[in-house]
Amino acid sequence: MANGPGVRVSLFVSGCTHQCKNCFNPETWSFDYGNLFDENVEKERGIIGQEIMMYDDYPDWQVYLNAMKAMYHENPIKIDITGTIETISHIDKEILYNCYKTFYNPSNMALVVAGDFKPEEILQEIKNRLVKNENQGEIKRIFSEEPDSIVEEKIEKKFEVSRPLF
Repeated sequence: MANGPGVRVSLFVSGCTHQCKNCFNPETWSFDYGNLFDENVEKERGIIGQEIMMYDDYPDWQVYLNAMKAMYHENPIKIDITGTIETISHIDKEILYNCYKTFYNPSNMALVVAGDFKPEEILQEIKNRLVKNENQGEIKRIFSEEPDSIVEEKIEKKFEVSRPLF
């Protein structure tokens, strides 16, 4: 999910992105595989909540976020994509399905291929694996004009630091 109303979380419920050529389990490739149940969403919400609290304690992540907040007035890059405990509390099965149908659609994807390969083989693999999804309509991306000035010259945040025992 990305940029939904109050939602800034990525959640993968199935699908393998490796798709090795001679994989013995190709049904796991599809992100359409499996079913979402309310208890799975609740369990995942708890896991995501723990991850959010971990990121809050990572100085490098906080430096990055504060740099974005200090530089950008309007651009959504200044919003923490992990969300907050509050924003993930609203996630339910319906929101997950709607975000999946909207953003995980071939009309919203790009493929970049590099290396030693035969283009016709790659194109055939794409045709074989492409899941037919109906287009959910245009995804409107809104980019506000960004002023040339920065928001803040400096942001400070204090962290507790453990003291070595030796």
